Amino acid sequence: MVSRLLPAEPGHWPYPTLFQDEYGLIAGWGGPRRATGVVYGPVVADQLINPPGKPSLPVQAVAVTDSTRLLRFSDAVGARHALERLSEPTATRTVVSAPDGVPEAVCLRAAGAAPHNEYTCLVLDGRYLASVSGPTEPAVHRMAAAQYAVLVSTR
Repeated sequence: MVSRLLPAEPGHWPYPTLFQDEYGLIAGWGGPRRATGVVYGPVVADQLINPPGKPSLPVQAVAVTDSTRLLRFSDAVGARHALERLSEPTATRTVVSAPDGVPEAVCLRAAGAAPHNEYTCLVLDGRYLASVSGPTEPAVHRMAAAQYAVLVSTR
């Protein structure tokens, strides 16, 4: 799963790492712990993806590296339902243009997000749904196109 994700640097996938997220520092207290370079199974994947009170998306696994996630579903129908749900506009995020040449992509801009993750693109390929985040629309478009290329080359 990790090899299907866009690496932070070409050809270099991260070692599994647990770190303290400093973006959540409040009065000297550390933010939440985060992991990179790991794959979560269905129990943790379900907790990460499915908010309480909504019907669950049948996610089998989630791979996480840096600002990229890859969700694997049992079939393409489940992945498409996830794309539709995760790309719904809300009061805090709006749909923006998707990159050219990526057939199954939806991009969003989050109001009030940390500057390094203001834009997110969701890229669908079969039973896989990837999410890439970046600081600007052109940057996240490049990342989404590269993520799509990685997905289709690892079929």
